[in-house]
Amino acid sequence: MQHVTELLEELTAMASRRNDREALTVIRKKFKRIHAENPDLAVRLSRIISTTGGTGATRSFQKLGHELRDQDSGLELIQRFEVPKDFECPILPAKTKDEISRFVLERQNAHLLKANGVLPPSSLALMGRPGTGKTSLSMWLASQLELPLLSLNLAAVITSYLGQTGHNIKKALDAAKSERCILLLDEFDALGAQRNSDNDVGEMKRVVTVLLQEIENWPDDSIIIAATNMPESIDHAFKRRFSKWIEIPLPDTDVRQKILQKYISNNKISPTLTHLIAEILESSSGADIKEYARRSKARAIVDNIRIEEAMMSEIAAEIDFNEFSETAKRSFVTAARSSNPRFFTLRKLAEIIGVSHTTISRIAKSTE
Repeated sequence: MQHVTELLEELTAMASRRNDREALTVIRKKFKRIHAENPDLAVRLSRIISTTGGTGATRSFQKLGHELRDQDSGLELIQRFEVPKDFECPILPAKTKDEISRFVLERQNAHLLKANGVLPPSSLALMGRPGTGKTSLSMWLASQLELPLLSLNLAAVITSYLGQTGHNIKKALDAAKSERCILLLDEFDALGAQRNSDNDVGEMKRVVTVLLQEIENWPDDSIIIAATNMPESIDHAFKRRFSKWIEIPLPDTDVRQKILQKYISNNKISPTLTHLIAEILESSSGADIKEYARRSKARAIVDNIRIEEAMMSEIAAEIDFNEFSETAKRSFVTAARSSNPRFFTLRKLAEIIGVSHTTISRIAKSTE
């Protein structure tokens, strides 16, 4: 039967190159049956269509997607993101931006690397606390490389039935390999946990083994991304499987200020004030700052107050001013006064912060 399989692959490639819609339609109609009888062949055919210029790969995958469900819950194993072509890169520290830009550059020059006998990077691990931008960065990569972004649905993949989790993962990854794409494995620590952990079970050991094999052999015209906020819990065998490990740290003061300015975009705010608030929001993630900006704008609109007052009120609602050091208190009052002295009178500041006028006056005098 090998010669029949090879003939089918050659005919599929020919139909795809010629964009023979009639022939591609016949293949799509038979695709479900081919996949049921020979999943590997179905993957190869879909990849042939995808890589030789035809239009059938995405449709074949979407049609097959109806079968990509956990048999117990009925949930879809893979989710597809709609990523705009102009999706903005999250604001990152310079070192992190340089690392991810290098990855993009090598992927954009994949043909040149292959021509010189060098394989382009096809896997990437992103490490960082929740809200630091791992998913947003994956979306930006998809837009830059003009690839669809798929995500493994953990809620559907992981099941209590013996053997089903491994089966779900294999089925989902086989489907993802059927087209050129970026596959995101979010919360990767839930799948790639160390196999020597005390609470480990045989099923998860098999899952790790499957993932190791799949990542090792991932097609070089696609990318697989693992995102985790617990890199220390991931099995050490994955360390060498990924082409690149990139840490996305919590933003420093300068990055926090840039994020804040981005999301308060349509409002002219004094850099002195945004810098002060960026310092106060220490240990906040990019997502935390985005939410703070949303709350501030909402407060300004609903309460019909200035955005500066709303921003200060949101800070006062979260942080007890009395817990500030004397230096921080002076910086806070100075920044507010210098940003808009007519509005931020001492009485107004005392009202926003929730302290007495006497306290604010004392702090203001200490700055003179």
